[in-house]
Amino acid sequence: MIDFFTWKRRLSAQNLSIKSKMIAVFLSINIVSVVIITVISQLYYTKEVEKNFFALSYDAVFSKKHQLDLYFKQVIQSTSSLLNDDLVQRYLTNPDKVSADDINDLRRALSRYVALNYSEIIDMFLVPRQMESVVSLNGPDLTTEPYKNEPWFNCPPLLKPAILATHRISYANGAGTYAVSLVMPIFSTDTTEHIGYLVVDLSLSQIQEMFEMDSAEGEAPGVFLVVAADDTVVYHPERKWMGAARKNTDLVQLNINYDKASLRQWQGEKWLIALEHSELTQWTIVLALPFREMAGGLQAIQRAIFISFIIVTLLIMIVIPLLANSFMNPLLKLAKLMRIVAKGNLDEKADLASRHYEFKQLGYNFDDMISQIKELMEEVTELQVRDIHSRIRQKEALIQALQNQINPHLLYNSLDIIKSMAYLEDMPVIEKMALNLGDVYRYTAKISDDEVTLQEELDHLTKYLDIIRLRFPGSFQSRIYINENFLDCSIIRLTLQPIVENAVKYAVEPRGGHGAILVSAYQDKSDMIIEIADNGEGFPANKLQQAQDLLEGISSQTNDFTQQDSLGISNVHARLVLKYGSRYGIHINSFPGRGCVISVRVPYTPVAETMKFKK
Repeated sequence: MIDFFTWKRRLSAQNLSIKSKMIAVFLSINIVSVVIITVISQLYYTKEVEKNFFALSYDAVFSKKHQLDLYFKQVIQSTSSLLNDDLVQRYLTNPDKVSADDINDLRRALSRYVALNYSEIIDMFLVPRQMESVVSLNGPDLTTEPYKNEPWFNCPPLLKPAILATHRISYANGAGTYAVSLVMPIFSTDTTEHIGYLVVDLSLSQIQEMFEMDSAEGEAPGVFLVVAADDTVVYHPERKWMGAARKNTDLVQLNINYDKASLRQWQGEKWLIALEHSELTQWTIVLALPFREMAGGLQAIQRAIFISFIIVTLLIMIVIPLLANSFMNPLLKLAKLMRIVAKGNLDEKADLASRHYEFKQLGYNFDDMISQIKELMEEVTELQVRDIHSRIRQKEALIQALQNQINPHLLYNSLDIIKSMAYLEDMPVIEKMALNLGDVYRYTAKISDDEVTLQEELDHLTKYLDIIRLRFPGSFQSRIYINENFLDCSIIRLTLQPIVENAVKYAVEPRGGHGAILVSAYQDKSDMIIEIADNGEGFPANKLQQAQDLLEGISSQTNDFTQQDSLGISNVHARLVLKYGSRYGIHINSFPGRGCVISVRVPYTPVAETMKFKK
């Protein structure tokens, strides 16, 4: 029985053949291309459909809004003469003083208006502001009882006409009929005071005809609906939804709380929705069209893409194996040569007899590669040997530069004897000098490149300066101006004393001790700068250039800085570069005839932060 790993190796060997991989790659490219084309075509087609729909639907919706507004404006304008009629004004001002004959005249005036203007008027009402009585076109008396359930009854004072959404009439002659109410405020022609209303109940016949005519003729695709400001359905082809709150119908799932047009999800599919708001009626006219009705072209494109995919797949299955066989053999031969080279035989040559120029060129490149590998192996071997020798010399030279070459025990014992003798002979100056000199040598004799605090380094520097001050009493001056915030910072041992010693040698001693050395520090972003200034003659121009070149060479590691024999400026700079990196170290500023300033740049790392980082 073949185990799992044997089966996996066999399957892998088949899958890794060039022919199979090429077929897989081209098929993958074909599939990816088809997917990309399908997605892009769908996106662009969808956008184009939306664009065309929005252009057409906006005209359709805007036209319907304009027709609605025009219709209600005409109704409002046609009532102007009726509102200003003397009998209407007199009735609304003093209903109690109007006779029965006057009421009949009012009804005849209303009937005459209906006959001459709009047959779709169900009823008209003259309503005084106090609602004591109502003159109806068809009502037998002046009672208000039949109209108390109408939406216009007890409406708040209006300053301009209002159109009330679709509702069912409850009074006798129009009971159960769908209607919209046009409520027009009437003002006194004498005092301009609000005196009542003219209410016109209109059937939906004109509105239905307005929205259904284009659909019947096929000029306006989709479904029109009208929604009032209070979310009541004013019009919809489904009669059962008219006059109902939208939340109580399937239309509640349709989001119309946005501007103009959009692609929306409704009833489990995509719908193209366009809308327009009427300022006159406060209604929103909506046109909804299923996206699938305008996506027939997309389905045709997708079918064409699928047929193309089948054809290209068949071509790949036929053509790729034929092409693969034409260069399989040269590649297999080259693979065999590479296995031989991998075993260490660099004397093989590629001889690819092929009619393809690329394979011949590949053979030439293979031979060049073997030659270059031989050369590189020889160079690498030589460089490794050089690097090993260089590292050994570097470590030896660094240790030699940092350690004191005298026997420290003999020196310390001798200094202790001198200190004791000075004490017995009551010579405090010699006693202090021997004590400080012993401490200085103990500090400098440690073979270590470890960091110490700036406080420790300054304590050592102070003892050295005391020795110099004893050597040149009354003439040599020194000052250390270091903010206590810097005293906790880390610095490499023996950074400052060699620089100060150099200043004593070249700035103080030539002047017989008449000199001054100032030490200060400041922070520069994440670094600390320590400056050692003297008032000597400064560096000559050529010496300054040599010193600067030396320091730059150490920073770029082009100079063999480990060969320096002293603990002077170059050695301190080398140790700073080794410890912190090339951007740190020493910088020299010379002012001929006035002095010199040596700047030491180190990272600003207080000991407390260093210990926290180590934890």
